[in-house]
Amino acid sequence: MAKKKEHTVNEIYDTLTDLVGFVKNQFDKNERVTKLMSTQLLSIGSEVKNSSELIEKVDTRLRHVEQDVLTIREDVETLGKLVGRDSSTIKSHGRRIINLERSRI
Repeated sequence: MAKKKEHTVNEIYDTLTDLVGFVKNQFDKNERVTKLMSTQLLSIGSEVKNSSELIEKVDTRLRHVEQDVLTIREDVETLGKLVGRDSSTIKSHGRRIINLERSRI
């Protein structure tokens, strides 16, 4: 059987120092990544809030446009009825004029 080599206190201390250094480096890397992700999430949150506000403004404007379109529709329908009545009146007057001219002759 092979003899087990006994490690000295300095070797164990050096190994532990290396391990602690490695773990600290890993925590530092994770902390940098976490900070970056946190910054990006805050930025995304801000963009989502701005998008929500923009959507609300667009929605409000669309409601105003919808109301304006309904008003224009009512106006066009009213004008159409007026033009129809005026057209009927003009035709009626035209027939009366023709009948009066015929009766004069």
